[in-house]
Amino acid sequence: MSRILYLTWVKTYYRQNAIFVFVVILLAFGLLRAKEHLTLIHSALEDNGVFLLACLLWILHGIKVIAYARRALLLKENEFLHHLHLFTRTARLLSFFGVIFQLVQLTFLYSVAMLIISYTAGYLEKGLLGIAVHLLLCAIGALVLESQLNQSKSLNIGRGRKVQFPIPQVLYYPYYLLSRQTVLLLVSKVFSGTVLMVVCLLYPTDDYDIRLLGLGGLMGAYSQSVIFQYWYFFERTYFDFYKNLPLNLGQRYVRYLITVIILLSPEIIVLLRNWPIEYAQFPQIIMLMIGIAIGLLFYQMFKGKGEFQGIFFSGVGLAISIMFDMPMYLYGLVAGGVGFLLLRRYYYEDE
Repeated sequence: MSRILYLTWVKTYYRQNAIFVFVVILLAFGLLRAKEHLTLIHSALEDNGVFLLACLLWILHGIKVIAYARRALLLKENEFLHHLHLFTRTARLLSFFGVIFQLVQLTFLYSVAMLIISYTAGYLEKGLLGIAVHLLLCAIGALVLESQLNQSKSLNIGRGRKVQFPIPQVLYYPYYLLSRQTVLLLVSKVFSGTVLMVVCLLYPTDDYDIRLLGLGGLMGAYSQSVIFQYWYFFERTYFDFYKNLPLNLGQRYVRYLITVIILLSPEIIVLLRNWPIEYAQFPQIIMLMIGIAIGLLFYQMFKGKGEFQGIFFSGVGLAISIMFDMPMYLYGLVAGGVGFLLLRRYYYEDE
């Protein structure tokens, strides 16, 4: 059972969040040296406010992964997990505990480092409290998953086609995110908006050109990768009759494009409010972000389902190419064109 849950939840989680984990590790260990990490840990041990802030961040991360596991249990492709009722309640709780532990293992390792340092610095109680926070999150997560499993015992998740949509078709998926995947949407938008704001705030500190904004737009587009992954699941689970509608590929492409623009509207607003250079270059970054986003969407739908290696390396390649000072709008046009070719080639073949 633990192996099944690992392949279904843990491995999928790290695939879907590969870019986010990479950015966090890059910021944590690329910008901060070991000496600075030691300073942060000592500050947390000596200052109760800093320690409470660290615990709050751990708790928020724990809530995020528990919400992810709960959502994964409700997905149609994971209906087979409801057969876990064949196991004893104790075995299920232990397996769920192990799943949540594997999802929070990165922050748990940091708390272990804090425990070791707290022992030598004379703050053992705080070190043990950090460990206890993680174990408590794992226990709460196990109980939440067990409760959700009992609520869904009938194996009837429900089909989306039973739901009425009194809104335009381009708003179906944004509405689904707001109502069913609120945490996912909030975390993704806060992360991408923060990155773009930081990029804009860097301009007054030095003489930067548009390439830095290009890198920010690239990260803003790639931060939507998890949202686009759920888009594929949404259409296959709740909206699988869409292919039968009398729409040509051009109309479908335009509708996807409008929905992508709606999803990117928070990032566009952040850029508009914090734009640091002349506004004549604003459309270039918007074209880059929207074009790369639509290309990324169709790649994930038709070629990269659940596989993020290609997405990761394409992002690295684009980031390097941006440094060669090519026109920013060119990236958007090329990526958008590639997206249309993927739609034309694979849309009716993908099942």
